[in-house]
Amino acid sequence: MKNTNLFLKVVLVALVLVCGSMMQNVYSQEGYYYKKAVTVPAPEIENDEYTAREGRTYFWIVGGGAMVEKLPISAAKYTLPIIFVAYESIYKKSISALDFSWSIGFYDLMPEIEFAVTVPLKPFDIKLSAGGYYDLIIGGHAGLLTKVGIIINKTIGFDVILVPIGTQPTVSYSESLKKQKIIENDGQHGLDFPIMGMMFSVRI
Repeated sequence: MKNTNLFLKVVLVALVLVCGSMMQNVYSQEGYYYKKAVTVPAPEIENDEYTAREGRTYFWIVGGGAMVEKLPISAAKYTLPIIFVAYESIYKKSISALDFSWSIGFYDLMPEIEFAVTVPLKPFDIKLSAGGYYDLIIGGHAGLLTKVGIIINKTIGFDVILVPIGTQPTVSYSESLKKQKIIENDGQHGLDFPIMGMMFSVRI
């Protein structure tokens, strides 16, 4: 009987020691995983505007600026305000790392079409454009249109515009602006090419 009691006591002590060791291991592992959880850095989420718009394949462009037929502006016969609205379709990286695009829209009431190559340089893009326009409502003239521009975060654009050649309009823009009525072009008050300008725009 004494031997039996002694054996039970030994077994009980052994069980207590084993359970204590197991509980210590459990708490130790929980502490380890807790430390690992709080020390793992959270992943960085890139949320800049350029990246968010980089995958877009079309934009609506709305802008405004002015055109003059001579520099400096003080020597120009007239300054023509312009409002620009266009739709642009983009073919991503279609020319090596460059984007090709075409756009169609209006400068004031003059329909225009442009083709462009864009060099993506995050957060800026450099855009080179060439196209043409036709004034079918007022002056009845056409011109070759070229632009060099920069786009910030694929949103805000600034363009320098050059119209190197074109046809003469039937209306004198300079005299019409001065007298606030339509004045026919008498041959003495036509357009002096090249015509230059600048424009700010927003891509929507």
